[in-house]
Order: sequence, then C-alpha cells, then structure tokens
Amino acid sequence: MQEAIVALIVVCASWMVARRYLPKSFKSNLRLRAAHALRRFGWENAAHRLEEVPEAAPNCATGCGSCGGCDARDAGLSQSEFAITRDSWKRASRK
Repeated sequence: MQEAIVALIVVCASWMVARRYLPKSFKSNLRLRAAHALRRFGWENAAHRLEEVPEAAPNCATGCGSCGGCDARDAGLSQSEFAITRDSWKRASRK
C-alpha cells in the first residue's frame, strides 16, 4: 500500500511540474491527444472540457498572462528608466 501512495505522489508531482514548465504548444498538443483518448472511451463531457481554450483577456495590459503576449519590454519597463538618486540613497542609508 505504501508503494502505491508513493507512486501516486510522484505522478501528481510530475504532473504539476509538467503543467508549469512545458511549452504552451506541447501542453496544447497533449491536451488535444488526451481529449481524443477520452472520446474513444466515450467520455464526451471530459473531452469537451479539455478542448476548451481559455479566452484572452480583452486588455493584455491586465497582466493576466492568458494571451501569452505580455512582456516587460512591451509594457514599457526597462532597466535604463530606473535610477537611484543620491538623495534616496542617503535617506535609505540613514535608516
């Protein structure tokens, strides 16, 4: 019984790592293959849920990450615009 529980924990951990770090194209391909397999077993509702793709936000500036197009360069943030002034450095060092 202990081996089965450990195996279940390893499978769940592998699934979470894969969901986080695999490229979006690979995840969408995997999702479609799983939906196809579910349809072969007759599980139409589960297959339909897997095939649904979340819609992009109406405004990509919200930072939700659903459209995949947000980037720090697109948002106008750059390292050159950030500077520490001499006065702010003195104030921070006094504390």
